[in-house]
Amino acid sequence: MSRKIPAESDWNGLLDTARETSLGLQPGDAVPHGSLANTVRDECDANQSTASQWIGNAVQKGWLEQRGTGANREYVATDEDASLYDSEAVDRFLGEDDVQDADVEAALEAAVDYYHGQLTDDQRWLIEGKWGIDRATMDDLRIGFSPSNNELPAFLEERGIDPVAALKAGVVRCSAVKYVYTGDPDAGGGSDALPDVLDEVAAARAAGEVASEDISLEAVLEAVQEEGHARLYAWWDARIVFPYRDQDGTIRYLIARKTGQSDDVPGKYLKLANTKPWVADDVVFEPIYGCGTVEPGEDLILTEGITDAIRAHEAGFPCISPVTKQFKKEHYDVLLEYAEEAGTAYLCFDSEESGVGLDGALRTAWFLQENDVDARVAELPRGDREEKVDLAEFLQDHDGDDLRDVLDEAITPDDHPDFDDVVHGDQEPEPDDTPGGDTSGSSGSGKTGSKQSALFDLSISDVVENDSRNGVQPGYRGDNPIRHVGDSHSSYFVYEKYRGGMRARDFKEGYTYTPLTWLVCAAGARSTSNPGGPLDADEIWAAWKYAKEQGILGETDPIPWKARLHIAREHDLAPPDLIDGAERDPSLLPTTIHNRILETVEERYGLNPGKDALDTDHKSEKRAEYLAGDDGDVQEDDDKGREVKRMLATLDELAD
Repeated sequence: MSRKIPAESDWNGLLDTARETSLGLQPGDAVPHGSLANTVRDECDANQSTASQWIGNAVQKGWLEQRGTGANREYVATDEDASLYDSEAVDRFLGEDDVQDADVEAALEAAVDYYHGQLTDDQRWLIEGKWGIDRATMDDLRIGFSPSNNELPAFLEERGIDPVAALKAGVVRCSAVKYVYTGDPDAGGGSDALPDVLDEVAAARAAGEVASEDISLEAVLEAVQEEGHARLYAWWDARIVFPYRDQDGTIRYLIARKTGQSDDVPGKYLKLANTKPWVADDVVFEPIYGCGTVEPGEDLILTEGITDAIRAHEAGFPCISPVTKQFKKEHYDVLLEYAEEAGTAYLCFDSEESGVGLDGALRTAWFLQENDVDARVAELPRGDREEKVDLAEFLQDHDGDDLRDVLDEAITPDDHPDFDDVVHGDQEPEPDDTPGGDTSGSSGSGKTGSKQSALFDLSISDVVENDSRNGVQPGYRGDNPIRHVGDSHSSYFVYEKYRGGMRARDFKEGYTYTPLTWLVCAAGARSTSNPGGPLDADEIWAAWKYAKEQGILGETDPIPWKARLHIAREHDLAPPDLIDGAERDPSLLPTTIHNRILETVEERYGLNPGKDALDTDHKSEKRAEYLAGDDGDVQEDDDKGREVKRMLATLDELAD
C-alpha cells in the first residue's frame, strides 16, 4: 500500500498489523492511537500527522470505532467486538438522576446567597475603592466573597440542596466523580484513595464505551458514601465572586476575581468549570455579561472587564463584556447578535501605552462593521494615568456626561490612524492568482468560482441542507446534529426560516452558525462549544476539504490561498520564513512550492485542488533573467531584491 490512502477494506489489516507489532496487544484488542498511527505511517508511507488524519477520516466515515478521547483514544473496526470493561460492574452506575433543571438553578442561587453573605465591610471597602462600585449595586447584583475557609458545601446541605444538583451546578466538586468521568488516577490523591468499585466505570468512560450523560451521579455518590469518600469541596479562596445572569435575569454562572489574599492559583479570574462532563451545561453556561441591559435601537458599549461593564451600567449605559483581556474570535458572533440590536456599538477598551486594548477594539469594530453594524472605537483619555486606564477607572474620576463626550468623539475603525487592514481587518487574502498569473479553476458539480473558491460565497442553506453527514432540513428542532452523542435528546438546536432567510442556531450555546463555522465544526476542526469567530489557515483548509468531500463545493473548486499555505506548513513543503513571506506577498511563493502543494492535496487527500500546475520551465527562464539582473523593475542594489535572489538561487540548487 505504498503512498496509498487506506480504503475501508484496508483497516482490518492495519489493525491486525498494529496488534502484531505492539507489545502486549492480543487479537481483538482495541488498538491505541499511537500504535495504529505508527502502523499507518509505515504501511502507507505517510508522515505521522497524515496518518492521524486518515484515522480521523476513517472514524468519521464509520470504518473505525473510536473509544476514548485525547491520549486515551483506542480503535477497533466497526465489525469487531472488543469489550473493554466488565458490564455487570458498570451497570450499577448507569441511569438517570432524579434532578431537574430547577434543582440545579436552586443550587446556583444558594451558592450566590452564601458568597454574598460572606461579603464583609472590608471587602465592600475593597470593591468600592478599587472599582468605584456603589454598595447598593453590590447588594443588587449580589456580589460576594469566597473566604479562605470556604464552607459552601455545608451551607448547601443546610439549605437542603441535593448534592447531585450542587455537582451539576459546578459550584462544588468531588474527587470520586472526577475520577469516574476522567479516569485520572491522580484525581483526589490517586485511585488507591478511592473505592475499587469505581475502577470499571472509570475505565469504560475513558474508553468511550459509556457516555457521560449515561452515568448516574447519584449512584456514584452512593457507592463512595459506603466507604466515606463522598466529600464535596469548594475550591475558591479569598476571591470576589460575581454572578452572571441571562437576559431573563436567571443566574447562570459565577466567576471569582483574585485579591491580594488569594491562593497561588494562576489567573486573575477563576470560572465555573461548566465544560466538565458532569455539569449540566444546558443550565450552567457563561452568558455575555450585561446582555440583559441591551435595548433595541439604543447605543451599546462593548468593553473588556466585568467591573467596567458594571460601572457603565451605573452611569446609565447599556454595556456588555465577555470578561477577557480582549475579545477573542470565538466571542465575535455572539457579540454581533447583540450589536445588531443596538443603534451604534462603541468599542471602549482599555486605553494603555502598549496599544493592546486599541488593537482589540479595532479588530472587533472591523468585524462588526463588516457585518453591517455601525461600530466605532472610543479611546479613553489616560490623563495622569500614563500607562493604562480602563472604563471603571475612568468613571471613578468622571461622570456619565464625560463618558458621553468620549463616545461622541469615537470614529469608525478604518478611519482610525492606527488601523491596519492586515493586522485589524483579518481578511482572507485571496490573491488574484497563484504566482505567475495562473487563472485555473472552473465550475463543478457544486458551488464554485472561476478564480477564487466559492467557499466564502456559500449560504447557510448550502451547507446545512447538503451536508450528508450532519445536515438537516428546514423546520428541524432537536439536538445539535454536529455534536450529538448518546441517547439523551434536547430541542435547543433549530434550523428555521428567519428574517427572510434561514438560520441554524444552537440556543444552548447561544450561537447562530455561519456557513464557515458550520463547516469547520462539522469537520471537527473547531468545538461546537466555541464555534464563532474568523477562521485560521488550518480551519479554512478543514472547511474547504469537508465541503469538497460532501459535494457542497464542486469537484474543481480551487483551494483557497490560506489553505494552500496551511498545506505547505503542515507537510514541510518549504522553509517557514518563505511561507511567511508568501503570506504577506503571494508573488513570493515559488512555482515549485505551488506545484508541490497541489500534488500533496491530490495524492495525500484524494481531492482535486482546482488549480493547474505551473510551467516550471517558463518560470526558470524568468528566474534566470531575474538572477542575472535583467529585471528592470528591481534595483540591483536593493537589499530586499538581493535577498530574494539568494533565496531563489538556493531553491534552484535544491531543485537540481
